[in-house]
Amino acid sequence: MKRKCLMTAFLLTLSLPFGSWAQGPQPTPTPGDSLQVEKLELEIEKLKLENERLKLEMKSLQIGNGTAVAVPVEGTSPTPSPTPAKKDARFALDMAAKAEALAKENANDEHKVVLDFSNGEFWYKGVRSKMNDFKVFCSDEKLNVKPLFLKYDINGDSMNRFQYRNLYLDIYSMQSRGVFNLEAPKKDGDFAFVTPESPGTGSSFGDFRNHFETAYFTFDKEDRQKGFRILRFKHTAGFLGFDDVLEFWFDKKDDFVSLKWGMLDKK
Repeated sequence: MKRKCLMTAFLLTLSLPFGSWAQGPQPTPTPGDSLQVEKLELEIEKLKLENERLKLEMKSLQIGNGTAVAVPVEGTSPTPSPTPAKKDARFALDMAAKAEALAKENANDEHKVVLDFSNGEFWYKGVRSKMNDFKVFCSDEKLNVKPLFLKYDINGDSMNRFQYRNLYLDIYSMQSRGVFNLEAPKKDGDFAFVTPESPGTGSSFGDFRNHFETAYFTFDKEDRQKGFRILRFKHTAGFLGFDDVLEFWFDKKDDFVSLKWGMLDKK
């Protein structure tokens, strides 16, 4: 009761002209003033009830649509959903573990590599390497690989190819990322491959189409160039970087011809 009286007096004070309370003693409230205060209190109660009604309607709509949407409780914060970056990291860790397991299975095969496109890595004889560091791999394996000049970009930067058998990397001199390539084995000693996603050398067109649309790569398009059929997947890097692009090329019989991974959109 005491609180209500204090609130009434406060609201009454706010309803009076500024000069009437700033210049001295306040007049005794009249019956008309009391009626105005009661009206204000009723309006406040109506607003509170309307707010509760809207909350109930929101909950009923969520239940009716079968949508499991968490409604935050006063004084608590809703549990944040995983960000795209966290989802990518989680999936990449899973792919890395699968690639490592495949690498152990094939550690004694000198003609097979494990390709992990989600992490930009390949495994050879049980050892992990970065696709963009193919030059380092060649040096570690004591392979006599020399750069082959391909072209200049619009700024005059030169692209070179570093190739060993049917594996090669095309990369600009001033860039840390390039395009990693693998062609279908044609000669003795060429490399076959397997992937954590499942497809590998000898897999069908359908296997590649069905298994590489993942939490990391989205299907971009199917294209045809110079008699080849191309499946293109990509992972968006953001607006200041080039997307990671993955392409699989097939001949007229839908047999695997080659694959390309990396900065395919840089000209």
